[in-house]
Amino acid sequence: LVLEKPQIIPDLSPQNILDITRDKFKKAVQASKPLFAWFSLTEGCDLHCKYCFADSIKPREGELSTTEILNIIDNIAEAGTEAIVFGGGEPALRRDLVEIVQYSSRYMSVAMNTNGQALDQHYIEQLARAGLSQIKISVDGLQETHDWNRGKGTFDKAIEGLKAAKAAGI
Repeated sequence: LVLEKPQIIPDLSPQNILDITRDKFKKAVQASKPLFAWFSLTEGCDLHCKYCFADSIKPREGELSTTEILNIIDNIAEAGTEAIVFGGGEPALRRDLVEIVQYSSRYMSVAMNTNGQALDQHYIEQLARAGLSQIKISVDGLQETHDWNRGKGTFDKAIEGLKAAKAAGI
């Protein structure tokens, strides 16, 4: 019994297959764009969590100005990025956060990772009007565990922030 190599497409050589695959790859790379960007706006943080990997306490000297951040957002938007997530440190400590969110939301979906401590109803509503579409507030477990890690009373403030975000439509 002699088995012949099956021919799915007659006269298709290994080189043809390589050429086709290479062309498909080049087209895919040219059409690719980032789905999301993570942007740490500050190293400053108002908490001193026991197991924080960021070791953020105060803003670093020479952190980016509002104008510099907006220029970077322009570059991120030009790349076709669909969403941006602002983090830190604690991004809610930046006085220009509402402006940054508003500027970014013209181009892409905007989210924020936060500990929730600086978020009262008024601030959340400002961020929602500016275009913040998603907020991620860190909760480390039930109240006792969360407060052990982040500090007494931080659990209640995080939950208040979550409720305020929900009420604002975020």
